[in-house]
Amino acid sequence: MALPRPDDLTSLVLRTGFGDDAAWSALREAVEALDGGPHATWVHDPRFDGVSVQDLIPALMHEDNLADEADQLTHLFLADERGLLALDLSSEPGRTFRIPRASFPEISANLCRGEVDFEDYADCVDASGTFRGPGPGLGLGPGPGLGGGRGPAVSPARRRPWRSGDGGRTGRGGCGRPVRR
Repeated sequence: MALPRPDDLTSLVLRTGFGDDAAWSALREAVEALDGGPHATWVHDPRFDGVSVQDLIPALMHEDNLADEADQLTHLFLADERGLLALDLSSEPGRTFRIPRASFPEISANLCRGEVDFEDYADCVDASGTFRGPGPGLGLGPGPGLGGGRGPAVSPARRRPWRSGDGGRTGRGGCGRPVRR
């Protein structure tokens, strides 16, 4: 199941829902208009219509295992009728979270540059499985995050510092958790 490699500093967005062409066009236009830069390498290939995460992971992991480490995909986004779904292909292949389209440029850039790890975002989803921000206790802007204890529990061994926004000044992780130093 070969996929194209994303352009530099963009994430691959794979269309998996082909029922609404207008929604696909609107998503592309909205994401690209957010700050004028290219944020995604868009893949519109009908052979991926209706493909699930469970279908993609084994095929992509096999394909990427054959590639040089620098060329391996670490994440991609699926675009379906519900919007954008981030998919981890590296540390926890198959782990997902939803994102609002307005958050795509920042999340994509941080993942592409390695400034924030996939799990840093995935650990901060709300009850619907959507990343809406790192939480109110960090001064990084609004968003429920998991500071209030919602969502899946994260073991202390998996907690990681949030590496964007506060520059480590608060000594707290992305979801309002203490940072290991």
